[in-house]
Amino acid sequence: MSERAPETDYKRNRGETKELDGEEYFEHFTLIASPGQKAMRVDKFLTTLLPNITRSRIQNASKTGSILVNNAGVKVSYKVKPGDEVSLMLPYPPPPEMEPEEMPLDIRYEDDELMVLYKSPGMVCHPGVGNHHGTLVQGLLWHVGLRPESPDAPAVAPLPVGTNEPLRASLVHRLDKNTTGIMVVAKTEQALAHLGKQFFDRTTDRHYHAIVWGNVKNDVGVVEAHTGRSLRDRKRFTAFPDGSHGKHAITNYTVLERFGVATLVELKLETGRTHQI
Repeated sequence: MSERAPETDYKRNRGETKELDGEEYFEHFTLIASPGQKAMRVDKFLTTLLPNITRSRIQNASKTGSILVNNAGVKVSYKVKPGDEVSLMLPYPPPPEMEPEEMPLDIRYEDDELMVLYKSPGMVCHPGVGNHHGTLVQGLLWHVGLRPESPDAPAVAPLPVGTNEPLRASLVHRLDKNTTGIMVVAKTEQALAHLGKQFFDRTTDRHYHAIVWGNVKNDVGVVEAHTGRSLRDRKRFTAFPDGSHGKHAITNYTVLERFGVATLVELKLETGRTHQI
């Protein structure tokens, strides 16, 4: 097997880290083997060109069908051939410099691999502008033990039994600040890969309840429009029925109860655009 420098052996096209439909974060890579490519296992092929991604992350990606060669899922033992287009999808991990913080969490279920919790209103999921402390992810990092022993010591998580991978606390999806509901958290790299693939493929089934102003005319229906930032106020999101701006969004609704001035509805999203509901 011949291994040359990636610059001469491969044509590399790394997809940008992007936000998928406003809810889940994924990192995409596309690598095209050169005409002179010698037979090489796909995991070795990927780690050679993507040195910042560990072999274990790539192996976990293979288990969840997140490694594609010519648009077909493959195992890590697959041998890359000249002209093969190799694609890799990974859930994007939170920044390592995030500071853990102790706070109460409403955990409904927890095992060695994942956690299910209830997010209360007013809590922000990730640190951002104006929200540097008190976020859900920071509380989760503290909960799993990812905290320094002293103010000057780096934060290090314990190793779960039977694995050499450190614990983590990664949200696979998110809810807006004032939205309440159940959230799923991955505690290991393998759980993150599996859950991330499920959300990416939209094989999860999520429902939302909301109270909307007015007496909704139909008992069931679909709201379809483009949504995006308002052209008048960039801090607000709005709908563009003519599709001139924003991203296509589809929301299915069912009326649960009518109050005259307002209506309680159940919502199921076919897309997950930012502030779609």
